[in-house]
Amino acid sequence: MDEKIKNLIECDLYIKRIPRKDLDWFKQYAKEEYAGDYGMLLKELINFYKGMYMDTMLSGLELMHLKLDKLIEGLTPKEKESSSKAIKMANGREIKRG
Repeated sequence: MDEKIKNLIECDLYIKRIPRKDLDWFKQYAKEEYAGDYGMLLKELINFYKGMYMDTMLSGLELMHLKLDKLIEGLTPKEKESSSKAIKMANGREIKRG
């Protein structure tokens, strides 16, 4: 088999069960922006999706780290305060903690 034909066969992609309005949009967008090249549009959509997914994952991790840092900061001053505070009883006697 000719090498070019073999490469073409290996690169074909058949997609079924896509809603008609989405398929029409895809074809129209490929025609307008990619000169009808469905493969390049699909590649761009995949790259866009990967970028959004990775950005979302990173921002989610960053948000988790920020919340964890705030939680740690919130606990640290209270521990210091509670260890240095004295409790004053009704009879005036003070009990120092820590």
